[in-house]
Amino acid sequence: MVESILLNQSRLLPVAAYLQGEYGLEDVVIGVPCRLGCGGIESVLELNLTDGEREGLHTSAQSVRKSIERSQEILGKNK
Repeated sequence: MVESILLNQSRLLPVAAYLQGEYGLEDVVIGVPCRLGCGGIESVLELNLTDGEREGLHTSAQSVRKSIERSQEILGKNK
């Protein structure tokens, strides 16, 4: 990742990215394939997923959201 950023290689890598509509997901950070260059994430590559794969990704994203909510509760920070 560092090499891709420092040398502006624009490489395709798995990256934890903040999604804003990609894969039908909003406001969640999750690992997806991204093109990474000197400016950071240049683009998110949206693969054609099967229904089962898409469901798995959404289940994972929901798990991330629940973990964040639980962490906020523990820290006393409510939305």
